[in-house]
Amino acid sequence: MEELLSSLDKLVVEHQLESLAFEGAKAWTASEDFDIDNSITSKFKYDFHARKLCFKHEFRPTPYIETYLNIELDDLEVGYY
Repeated sequence: MEELLSSLDKLVVEHQLESLAFEGAKAWTASEDFDIDNSITSKFKYDFHARKLCFKHEFRPTPYIETYLNIELDDLEVGYY
């Protein structure tokens, strides 16, 4: 199990998954599809919450790693990405 976790940690670092999650969250909340004004979303803070290995998904044929971020506004959790 240690070897598996170590390999997954290396994969996360090599592919910069945490940085990509932060970039994705910021792009999503700044997009026109996000139904909250940018004057509010620009104040969002994003904090790493968890990473999950997902496999045997109904719609995805290969395993993947999900990174969850908490979204806060004025020290209150308002959502997640």
